[in-house]
Amino acid sequence: MAVSGEPDGYQSALQREVSALITPQLLPAQSLEPVERFAFYQRARAAYAIIVTGELQPFGNFILRKGVIGENLRP
Repeated sequence: MAVSGEPDGYQSALQREVSALITPQLLPAQSLEPVERFAFYQRARAAYAIIVTGELQPFGNFILRKGVIGENLRP
């Protein structure tokens, strides 16, 4: 979810941490995109599954979309 009231491209500390963990191995950088708050809620309503964690930081919401597993992740 995009952080409200911040310039385009801004990421919270948690968003930067998650991005750093998953981008190098799993996603090309252009696959990450901020989604405006209410658009995020619309997408979340259509999600197959929602996982609730104990994360308390604001804007710590992520939507992950499954896809084809690349060669680098296959055993």
